[in-house]
Amino acid sequence: MAIVPTYPITGIRAGLDFADHVPLRLEIDAWFGSIKPTEKLQVQLFILALKHFQEMDPADKLSYFQVAGVHGQPFVAWDEHTKPETPNEGYCTHANVLFPCWHRPYVLLYEQRIHEIMTQVIIPKYPRHRQEQLIGAANTWRLPYWDWAVMKSDASRRFNYNVPKIVRMKKIWVEGPEGPVKIDNPMYRFSMPGGKSMGEYGITPIDEIPFDQCVGTSRCASYPLNPSLCISGVGNHDQIADNLHRHNWNKGKADGSVLSESVYRLFSKEYFSKYETFATTQYEPEQRLTEYLSCEGVHNNIHDWIGGFGTFAGHMTFPPVSAFDPIFWIHHCNVDRQFATWQTLNPTTWFTEKDKFSGKAKSDTFDTQKTPLTPFHSDDQGGLYNSNMIRDWTKLGYTYPELQPWLLEYKPLGVFDRRRYIKAVKRHINKLYGSTRRLVLMPPLSKIEALENDYIVNVVYERFALKGLPFTVHIFIGFTEKGEAYFRNAPSTRVGSVYNFSAPSRTGKRSCANCERQEKSGAKSTGQVPITHALLRHIIDDSKPLDSLHRPQVERYLTANLHWSITTIGGRNVPLDSMPSLRVSVAVGTAVHHEDPDTLSQYSDYEPLDFSPSGQPSASTHQQPASARTYHDLPAYPDLSSLSTIANPTTFSIRCR
Repeated sequence: MAIVPTYPITGIRAGLDFADHVPLRLEIDAWFGSIKPTEKLQVQLFILALKHFQEMDPADKLSYFQVAGVHGQPFVAWDEHTKPETPNEGYCTHANVLFPCWHRPYVLLYEQRIHEIMTQVIIPKYPRHRQEQLIGAANTWRLPYWDWAVMKSDASRRFNYNVPKIVRMKKIWVEGPEGPVKIDNPMYRFSMPGGKSMGEYGITPIDEIPFDQCVGTSRCASYPLNPSLCISGVGNHDQIADNLHRHNWNKGKADGSVLSESVYRLFSKEYFSKYETFATTQYEPEQRLTEYLSCEGVHNNIHDWIGGFGTFAGHMTFPPVSAFDPIFWIHHCNVDRQFATWQTLNPTTWFTEKDKFSGKAKSDTFDTQKTPLTPFHSDDQGGLYNSNMIRDWTKLGYTYPELQPWLLEYKPLGVFDRRRYIKAVKRHINKLYGSTRRLVLMPPLSKIEALENDYIVNVVYERFALKGLPFTVHIFIGFTEKGEAYFRNAPSTRVGSVYNFSAPSRTGKRSCANCERQEKSGAKSTGQVPITHALLRHIIDDSKPLDSLHRPQVERYLTANLHWSITTIGGRNVPLDSMPSLRVSVAVGTAVHHEDPDTLSQYSDYEPLDFSPSGQPSASTHQQPASARTYHDLPAYPDLSSLSTIANPTTFSIRCR
């Protein structure tokens, strides 16, 4: 019996020139709004190709449904024609060091499929005299990314977060082979071909959400879900924008975002000691205090805000079904861009020799740079990619606007000047991100005492503390007049959050093998919320009793005002004493911010603060404070008494220097 060839993921090989220059993945709003003729043609081809992709038979290996299903449900083997390496187990690499590496060929697969459909299906339908121009546009096209950490000026010239315009439109005009036509926008949602339910192809409910009944994908659908709306799909983009706005302490200006600050710190010198802590939320007992932040952790929050948190939910909320939402791909394209930028700034930093985090089927194996990135094949003979093979993204046929080392400006004497190139990359980062740096360098604030002190809130938790259901840890500084802490009642006091991007490990006879291993081992994950920016806002607010960043003063202020809560699906409150694995602490270090646009801020010498905030349960009584229980309109999570616990909480230790 002949062996069926595997599908080789090579990236788009067209559009490459003799000088090894590669086409750019562009920011989606700039690309969609471009007046350049080539990019306008690319938009038309992309929409038509994606629509065809989504309409393919879900049983076809190369259909949109099957490619999206690689990310989780229906937990079946993909492109494995011999004995599957992961039968009924899926390919999950979340909370794992392979996270950014595995998603690189995954996004490449999606990009390659769309290009194939452009050139093999869509363009041949056009008149012959137009095909050459269209082929040229298709060959230089690469998947656009959505930079969700940058606020953009709206019609009123205010800076705000929003969902890309191409995503918000239910219908869209395209110049088809027979002329202009208005069609359903495939970026608005994915709809199953023939109106079939996803359950017919193995998708199952998660908690109370009937993903098996869905015909279309949803974003921020109201919870409890309206079954009729849920089935066809909901695009609540105003709510997504509001979710993003909630993390902006200075609405309407471009310097007020914990999201922007978190992304900025991903690139800051020595914030991470090694690749592994940059890459994943997986907890290491010996990791630095700064390393509770991670590329994956920032990515998790975006899934939360797009899918829906609080009283909203959607496909992006849950790992097993998130890739069915078309917005997933432009989100992960941006994550890959962040990964590539970090690699550019840290070219010699890669996997350590051994790593204890395992995504393989056996618990006694180690994930390394040579671990196969299953199921992504580099050839048609079954050869699998590993992390070393995808390390250089330009060899996969693409790069990003700020990562073009071949530009003449970096070759002043005809020879590549790496120092000049890296300065330009850092200048771009300073231009786009770093809300605290911008605020600190403003003349009115530059005179604040102890401005060099930097404060971060670190969170560590058991990933499967709620049997796999996702949950959000909300961080607050201050109380409302009623003493309410929950984010719906006190958005002004909420300074950030950490989202546990997870789902139950088993659905029927199928399961996520990586998730099951993590659940059995009590695996922990981390998150971080930088709070210096919020403290600075409190300092300039005359109604707040804080006038400097001196450590003793900030310690007293946080002791009185720092508190947190946990919510899960539907905004249901999770009592703090039901999750003893949760640890929330504060660390203080030194931040050096430079006026030089070519120099990134530097962070060093972090140590824990030693205090027990008044808004938290003590180690001895573990009583939830009244302020944390004032959730008038939301029921507590049911049956928490049946959830396993692993340890008693300890007090939070911080020592002031």
